[in-house]
Amino acid sequence: MPRDIAIPLGNGRISFYAKRTQTLFDKSGVNTTIKIGGINENAVADNAPPKVKLYMNDKTFVSGGITNESPLFLAYLEDENGINTASGIGHDIVAILDGNESAPYKLNDYYETELDNYQQGKLKFPFRNLSKGLHTITFKAWDVYNNLVTAEIQFMVLSDESISISNVLNYPNPFVNYTQFWFSHNKPFETLEVQVQVMTITGKIVWTKTKPSLVLKQYAAK
Repeated sequence: MPRDIAIPLGNGRISFYAKRTQTLFDKSGVNTTIKIGGINENAVADNAPPKVKLYMNDKTFVSGGITNESPLFLAYLEDENGINTASGIGHDIVAILDGNESAPYKLNDYYETELDNYQQGKLKFPFRNLSKGLHTITFKAWDVYNNLVTAEIQFMVLSDESISISNVLNYPNPFVNYTQFWFSHNKPFETLEVQVQVMTITGKIVWTKTKPSLVLKQYAAK
């Protein structure tokens, strides 16, 4: 539970139920000597903010890359004591687009913890119909001790009407018998037919590979 949520201390109550001829009756409850609520005053202090990694469309994205007009914003969070999703005053998980703090996107309901692991989780939020050009998302999240993490990611929105390619490279370079080719594009969830050619410095083609592949931001050809 977040640190700023009030948890009144009081006696617990046990409710009794009785069953007669398949009918369930709610009987009177009774107070117990078991105390419910309160906080652990001796809990270990936590002053470390959560860790976060941000992406657009998929985890291969590098800040400053290109996207389509309706990209998927991804945030992967980790904290020793868990992420605050119950908000509290000023403690929402938010994304601020292009510095517009008067209209933040509240993302509490989009956060999901990993199965059987409250310390890690992720959220996916779809942006819609963004204008072409450079955009910045400022992301803020809190752990249950109200430690704040802030991170930013930039991306360039290009038109969905035609494919655009950037950051074409290969590694290792130079190479003898092995290399990988990488590029970014604005068709993250479409099946593309990709052709890679290797040429000599005089322009002679020495190797060609064509491959249809579901590409989620970057493509590698060996």
